[in-house]
Amino acid sequence: MDRARSYSLLRNRLSRLGAALGPALLLVAGVSLAACGDSGGATDTQASSDASTSAGSTTAGTDASTTASETGESTGDAATSSSSSSDATTSTASTTTGATDATDATDATDATDATDATDATETSTGTGLDPLEIAGEWSDGFGDHVITDTLWTIGFEGSQPSLFAIVWYDNELDTLIAHNDEQNEFNPGQWSKFQWTYDDNDALWFCQVLFDGATQADAESAPDADPSDPGAGGCGMFPWSPLNPV
Repeated sequence: MDRARSYSLLRNRLSRLGAALGPALLLVAGVSLAACGDSGGATDTQASSDASTSAGSTTAGTDASTTASETGESTGDAATSSSSSSDATTSTASTTTGATDATDATDATDATDATDATDATETSTGTGLDPLEIAGEWSDGFGDHVITDTLWTIGFEGSQPSLFAIVWYDNELDTLIAHNDEQNEFNPGQWSKFQWTYDDNDALWFCQVLFDGATQADAESAPDADPSDPGAGGCGMFPWSPLNPV
């Protein structure tokens, strides 16, 4: 509004001046006025351009901020996804490791149990690495003895043989534990403890320390015979019995 008023006042003045100075000066003033008008238009155009540029810059800044925000969110989402994937991988690896450890522990326990079972079998059946050292066929002057790693058979003339199933033996202790056969004439189904020794002449002697034990534990806990002088005594109230090879 100020620019229009100034322009009107200028024209009035120029009109008055033109009347005084003549047409030539009016022409010069008109050119100046036109230049002033152009300058105003240029100013308006520049202001409009600046406003557009500012608006464009603002829009661009907003777009850039939005893009940066979206990029940040995408990056954050990607990082979160990557972290979740890493956690899942770690969890899977931990689970797998735990399962592997558990499997190894089970295998180790099974191996130990198998070894213990084997050792128990070897001890209970008397079939260790070393054979029973008194295995063979013998005579004690009254009956015959056939001894293996698993069975001691005693036969007397005119009677049924007595069988003793050997459950374990120990050559270091010179001892074996046996279960009396159910068909034996004496003490069927009971438990026996046998021991053997050698005298100074390397002659073999044996003693049936116990022949009527109610359990295997009873036979194992029975007191040992005295091997110091087997021919004279030490097997309870009697001497040991000789085993002469047949």
